[in-house]
Amino acid sequence: MDNINTGIEKIEQIKPPSRETFFSKISGKIPPKIKDVFLKFYSRKKIFWPVTISLGLLLLVVVLGLLFGSPSPAPLPTQTPRAVFVPTPEASPSGDILSVTERRLRDLKLEIDSLDLKQSHLAPLELNYDTAF
Repeated sequence: MDNINTGIEKIEQIKPPSRETFFSKISGKIPPKIKDVFLKFYSRKKIFWPVTISLGLLLLVVVLGLLFGSPSPAPLPTQTPRAVFVPTPEASPSGDILSVTERRLRDLKLEIDSLDLKQSHLAPLELNYDTAF
């Protein structure tokens, strides 16, 4: 019955022009097993989008870290610091060690006595309570 003669020629169906994009070229090269796994994962959109966004942000942070992160330089070897030697007071031309220490103590006592411990120059401000509203 397919060969009924109606007098009309057989017309080929016209296919719409297909735009071949980058993704359509790649999708033809992906193995079917991987494509099936991706389609199953993509079908669960509540899981797909958060996982995809978080992996994308992680990848972005890694790339930015590699591009703009400065490697910390290795610490340079330094010598061990030498011990500080503080000499003990020696006899001075003006006298022995006791007279020098006594003079220093006297100077320190005069400096302490000259301090204003009450700090009388720091008086609180006087407040005027005569205010009218």
